[in-house]
Amino acid sequence: MAAQESPRLRHASGRPFRILMITFRGETDVDRGFRNYLSEAGLEAQITVRDVQQDVAQVPEILQEATQLRPDLIYVWGTPITLAVVGTYDAADGTGFIRDIPVVFALVAAPLQSRIVARLDAPGRNVTGAVHVVPTDVQLRAMQSYRPFQKMGVLYNGAEQNSRAIVGQAR
Repeated sequence: MAAQESPRLRHASGRPFRILMITFRGETDVDRGFRNYLSEAGLEAQITVRDVQQDVAQVPEILQEATQLRPDLIYVWGTPITLAVVGTYDAADGTGFIRDIPVVFALVAAPLQSRIVARLDAPGRNVTGAVHVVPTDVQLRAMQSYRPFQKMGVLYNGAEQNSRAIVGQAR
């Protein structure tokens, strides 16, 4: 007996879902995993990929293009791109940011500390995603259980909000 294939899920209009994927440095395993998840879930999606080639200054032009693409979802990779797309939750002026399209982030280390969302369990806005690191306090306790220490050094990128936030937590 042949296995039956699940029906493919489509937009209510009958077309495939439109997804705008904004990557930071080309497509990564994380992005491929997102694609695979959609496929395995039976979701028909037309994915348009825009890579900023590590230059977040390209995001505003991509967001202008999004008005023509009219995606159902925007997928973003990393904290800098996420902030460039949605801004902070407490920004006084939302001009230039996406507020009316759902945004899913991947590889954001500290969405609370970066002010992408006010709460993980209820973001309160059009953005959600996956946090990819173990909380800083858990990491520090694990290190202390292995070998007690009084001082520690941290290598980080001061240009990235999430890196500064994690250093702040460690302090």
